Amino acid sequence: MFMNEVIQLARTCYTRYYRYLINLII
Repeated sequence: MFMNEVIQLARTCYTRYYRYLINLII
């Protein structure tokens, strides 16, 4: 339902931000 979409969106944003941090460190 609505909660699933929010969780999916948050997970996508988190993954993108996490990759950005890793690229910044390396």
